[in-house]
Amino acid sequence: MAYMLIIPPIISLFMGLPGNYLVSFMPVSLLFYSLMFIFLLPNLDWEYVLKFYRVLVYIAVGFFLLQEVAYYTIGVRPTFYLPFEMYYTDTDVQSLADSRAQMDRSSSFFLEPAHFAQYILPYYCIVVSRFIKERINKWEFFILSFVLLILQSGSGYWGMLAILISLLLLPGYLSKKVKIGVLIGAFVLLCGVAVFLSNNPAVMEILSRFDEISSLEVEAYGSQSGFLRIWRGYFIYGALEPICKFFGIGVGSIEYAANLIYIPGSRYDGSYMNGFQTLLVTGGLVGTFLFFRFLFKSFKKTSAESIIVIICMISLFFIEHMLFTAKMFLFIVIAIAVSNDQNVFAKMRLKPNR
Repeated sequence: MAYMLIIPPIISLFMGLPGNYLVSFMPVSLLFYSLMFIFLLPNLDWEYVLKFYRVLVYIAVGFFLLQEVAYYTIGVRPTFYLPFEMYYTDTDVQSLADSRAQMDRSSSFFLEPAHFAQYILPYYCIVVSRFIKERINKWEFFILSFVLLILQSGSGYWGMLAILISLLLLPGYLSKKVKIGVLIGAFVLLCGVAVFLSNNPAVMEILSRFDEISSLEVEAYGSQSGFLRIWRGYFIYGALEPICKFFGIGVGSIEYAANLIYIPGSRYDGSYMNGFQTLLVTGGLVGTFLFFRFLFKSFKKTSAESIIVIICMISLFFIEHMLFTAKMFLFIVIAIAVSNDQNVFAKMRLKPNR
C-alpha cells in the first residue's frame, strides 16, 4: 500500500503525465481501505461477523426469491434498493428502483444481479467447502447453488467456476477418483445441455452470459459489457510507456491512460477497468507483484475455507472492478473470520442434515 501511495505518482510526475496529482498522492479509496485494514480488522469479533453475515445473506436470498415469485405471479418485482453506491448520476433512486421492478432479472436489495452475487459468494465458498468436506448443511448448498444459477449473473457463474476449480486443486477435499468423476460428469452434463437443451430460453440466457464473457468482439449495436469489463483494460495498459507499465501511473492519471486508445465501435470511452487491470495500470508490474505477494503471505497458512474465499475474490478481479472497494473488504473480512474462528459453525449451532 505504501508503494501504491508513493512510487506510481512519482513516475507520473517524472513522465509529465496529465492527471490529478492530489488524487494520486492521496487516493481516498486506498487510504480508507488501509485504515479499515489496520484499525478495524484487529478489533472485530469474528464469531459475530460470521453470524450476522449469515443472517444478512439469508435475508437477501429470501428477498430475491420473493421477487422471483412475485414476478412470475403478478408480473412485477418488489424493489427495495439500498443506495450505498449510486452508479448512475443521471437519475434518482426512486426512478432507478421503479425501472428495476420491470427488469427481467431480480437483484435482491442490490443495484444489479452481479452485486448480489458478489455479496453472497463469500458465504457460498464456506458452505460449499463444509458441504464437500463434512457433508453438513446440504440444503444451504442446494438453495444457494440454485439462486446463483437462476440469477443469470456472469459474476455468479465465474465465482462458482473458481470455487469448483479450487476444490479440484486444493488437497484434502476430493480424492483423485472423485476429481476424475467430477470432470467427466461436468463434461457429459455440458454436452447434454448443448445437444438437448440448447433451445431452452433459460439455457440460452446462461450460455449467452458465458459467450459475452469470452467475446473479444466489439459490436457497434450489440452487447459490449463483456468486452468493456474483461478486455478493454489490457488495451489501455498496452498503450502505456514501458516505464509506466513497470511502475504504474497512480490513480490520478487513469483518465489520461484511458484516452490513449480508440476502439472502433465501442460506445464507452471512460476509465472503467476490472480490478486486475486497475492494479496493472495504477501499480504496474511491481505493484501487482507486491499485491499478490501480500495476499499469498497473508493466507498461505490459513484454513482451506479462507483460501477458497480469496481465490474466488481474485477470480472476480478479472471481470469486476473490486480493487480496494467495499466488495474486496468483504471478501478479506470473511476470509480472515473463517481462519480465526474454526469452530464458528459449531457455535452457530449448524448441525449436519441427515
